[in-house]
Amino acid sequence: MRAYTFAIITSFAFIAPAASAAQNPEVGRAELITKDVTGTIETAERKLKTGDKIHQNEVIATAQDSEAEIILDDETKLAVGPMSEIVLDSFIYDPAKKDGEVVINAVKGAFRFITGKSAKSAYTIKTPASTIGVRGTAFDGFIDESGEIALLLVDGEIDVCNSKRACKRLKRKGYFLHIRRNGLISDPRKWDGTFLGNVDLGRAFPFIGRRLRISPKVRFRRADLLGGRLLRRGVVPRVRPRRRPLRRVVPRPRIRKRF
Repeated sequence: MRAYTFAIITSFAFIAPAASAAQNPEVGRAELITKDVTGTIETAERKLKTGDKIHQNEVIATAQDSEAEIILDDETKLAVGPMSEIVLDSFIYDPAKKDGEVVINAVKGAFRFITGKSAKSAYTIKTPASTIGVRGTAFDGFIDESGEIALLLVDGEIDVCNSKRACKRLKRKGYFLHIRRNGLISDPRKWDGTFLGNVDLGRAFPFIGRRLRISPKVRFRRADLLGGRLLRRGVVPRVRPRRRPLRRVVPRPRIRKRF
């Protein structure tokens, strides 16, 4: 009886990973892992390292000063900033038709998203207060502890909709949308320090001005993104007007008067 029970337990030990792999297939790879990054499927957690395979339904979480750069099988690219979390909810891709479904759930923290070869309509990025549709896009996002969101358009266009299906389109590079916890979406604006409380721009958007392995082109400088009261306070260095060269003044000869 004991031998029979042991055989059943052993069988389940081999079947369970196979079933999990079938339900959570490989969908990409970790292009670069910096410091402490974990991947969790259901209750199974692992420490990720560069080159590891990434699976559907895997929760990618980063610790302090840690980052992850991921490439999915359709060449969609993701960067995950420090103290952040995303979930690869769904990934279906047909290379022949370049069609499928890519659903990513951004839970908290900072991320960069760059579309791959799938059709534009295939992409959905979920956040706590909005859903984002893309149009051949690269954009950065940040979700703070309270659930407020800021999105920065890097390239292309994005459509942002709240739970009441009120939507706004962002198509100005270097501009932000701010989504409140109640789903209210701002108009496009520069980073003026009026949203996300006292969160610093560099903390919310850690990929600004950097070359990433998945995105080697430098995207913006900090000064490119500031506006409003920050600009008026002189936080952004302004271009000084060119000074005209000084004209050399030749003194006139003094004429002595004769008496």
